[in-house]
Amino acid sequence: MATKTQTLDIPGVLSRMVLTPKSKTGSVSKLSERLEKIDTDVFFGFENVDSQLKDLQTATEREFITIEMAKRGFPELDYSFLAWRKKVSKLPAFMVLGLETNEFSVSVEAMRSDIVDLNDIDYEFEPDLPKVIMDQFLDSILYLGKLSANKYDDGEIAITAQFNGVMPAEVRKKTMKVLEDEIFDNIFIICEAPAWNINKTGRTDKKDPLVVGWVDETDQMFLIASFDPTSLEDYVLTQFKK
Repeated sequence: MATKTQTLDIPGVLSRMVLTPKSKTGSVSKLSERLEKIDTDVFFGFENVDSQLKDLQTATEREFITIEMAKRGFPELDYSFLAWRKKVSKLPAFMVLGLETNEFSVSVEAMRSDIVDLNDIDYEFEPDLPKVIMDQFLDSILYLGKLSANKYDDGEIAITAQFNGVMPAEVRKKTMKVLEDEIFDNIFIICEAPAWNINKTGRTDKKDPLVVGWVDETDQMFLIASFDPTSLEDYVLTQFKK
């Protein structure tokens, strides 16, 4: 029987990216303990037990973290949606921000004119992101690299976007509490990307950004909150009524 997670609202199609634990804490803990006691010396080499054991231990650790985070009210997210691209421009559908910056950019430079794969491209992200998150943007990077080679004389090109909005007070309070409790290794804001302009700064007023927590050891993402951003003016008027 799967552990029930606390419900958090995610608008639209992203609701299906919320993952539910498949096991209970007790069963995962027992399996983990038994895996540690296995004597791999009793198996033949062709059985490849060492490799299978390592994979099973990793999966068990991930499931344990998923269950514990669900109990705290932070369901795991399948972050593969970050690979989604806009139909027309073929550029990223989402941007990822750190808490200390409102800007996201990807800089790409072709290392050769006839690009075959990502080995022919030099690229950089701002802000700095975990590798597995950057990997979700590889199709967009390859596309930008080919643009650099074909239309920009192999020069460096960049897509940049800024987020303009204010968190609701309750979401900021919740995020601050998560930071104080040091639950995650990092916290990011995921927003729907604007209509990108290459070499120009785009601005977005798309609604419902996600506040997500990140666990480095197992490369897992968890939902902290979703919010409808407001302008600073509206926020001040709402929070400081007479």
